[in-house]
Amino acid sequence: MLILAIFNEEDDYLDATIVACPIEDTLPPEISNVQANPPFQQLGGYVNITCIVEDNIEVNEVKVNITYPDNSTVNISMNHGNVYYYNASYNISGTYHYFIWANDTNNNAITSAIHEFVISYDISPPVILTIDRNPKGIIEPGDWINITCEVADDFCINEVRINITNPKGMHENESMQMLRGDETNAL
Repeated sequence: MLILAIFNEEDDYLDATIVACPIEDTLPPEISNVQANPPFQQLGGYVNITCIVEDNIEVNEVKVNITYPDNSTVNISMNHGNVYYYNASYNISGTYHYFIWANDTNNNAITSAIHEFVISYDISPPVILTIDRNPKGIIEPGDWINITCEVADDFCINEVRINITNPKGMHENESMQMLRGDETNAL
């Protein structure tokens, strides 16, 4: 905005005119704090993608572009509260890639870096329920020891390993074998 004041030769104020001067905006919005929460989610669970978008004049539109594990894409407007957000559930297992696109009221646009989140059948680690050894007590050098453990998981158990440190401080990391008839792993 510009104000033009008109004075006569004796510097007496005569009139004023307000003139609107357009401001040229060439700066795109700024995108920050891009997050997917949680970054690892179970199949069918919700992931909330959030970001902060700010502009020197006014933000016009903010969208998230998501590429699914099967390479299909969705480009959808984000909701706005304290931050911009898009909360949805996903039914395809795999890694999802996404970026944020934003523009301002002068059509200056910007995109964020590409981020990712993972949807999986199984996001919980296995749980070791019991550990046992036989014989109990002191073991003489050269004697055998049987170590067993019970491991549970809500999906499946791929591998159980045991890390053994001998009296000389040397480490052995061995795969345990599943005993037939139950789900106990033994070495």
